[in-house]
Amino acid sequence: MVDEIVVSDIDPWVEKATVTNLKEELNSNVIAAGSDDKAAYSSCKNSVITSTIPYVVDKISKRIPGVITLI
Repeated sequence: MVDEIVVSDIDPWVEKATVTNLKEELNSNVIAAGSDDKAAYSSCKNSVITSTIPYVVDKISKRIPGVITLI
């Protein structure tokens, strides 16, 4: 079980929509990181970088060590 999910996206609309959708479907605390990837990373035990665009995943994961990536 996941206790908390922190969502960060450069687009505030996408971030808010993702938080809303996850809150509706999951029994976890889901919060927005205010488009701040580093703040989201530093507040979590584990981090997952996801995108349908491989370049985005690669770029973000290079700046944040030890993340899990999903494309």
